[in-house]
Amino acid sequence: ETENSVLNQLDLDRFFELNDQAYDLEAGTAYNQGKTRIIYLPEDAISGIHASLKEETGPAWKIILKNCGMIWGKKVAANLARELQLIFSVTQGDITAKECLELLERYFAEHGWGKVTFDVSKAFSHGFIHVKFDNSIFVSVLSDENDFVDPMIAGILTSLFADLSGKDLDAIEIACAARGAPFCEFVVSSAE
Repeated sequence: ETENSVLNQLDLDRFFELNDQAYDLEAGTAYNQGKTRIIYLPEDAISGIHASLKEETGPAWKIILKNCGMIWGKKVAANLARELQLIFSVTQGDITAKECLELLERYFAEHGWGKVTFDVSKAFSHGFIHVKFDNSIFVSVLSDENDFVDPMIAGILTSLFADLSGKDLDAIEIACAARGAPFCEFVVSSAE
């Protein structure tokens, strides 16, 4: 890691600082310092959304949550880019790919989704990125499912990496802690 890297020069603790949130209790709103409205989503809400989707759509709940994740991922990418510019006067083009992955790892952890790590060692040789996801919120909340439970995360990863690469990509969960794996795993590659 070079000392001259842009990300190392930024105070990411300040970027993710919870104390810099603007609360308006009368309006019932909270915004981070990047002017993005934030909410605190309890596990019960995720559980209720899942139960409702499963009851109404059967196995299509996974497709719906993946599509939700893809829409959410586009918003996350846009908000991160806007917040980097607003808070630090830095554009995505100013940081390296490695730094961008570090920012995403921190983003997932700071927002309570779980601990994500990206392995890009096979990106050029085999055309995919391997993603390891520990402590997935969905594994925790959807503990009654004995199936892959992270389609929303797959959707978020799809959109984030499509935005970063400018290519049509897809993310697929290949292992899940809900099915007995030690952690959840995804591959991100071209849609084909």
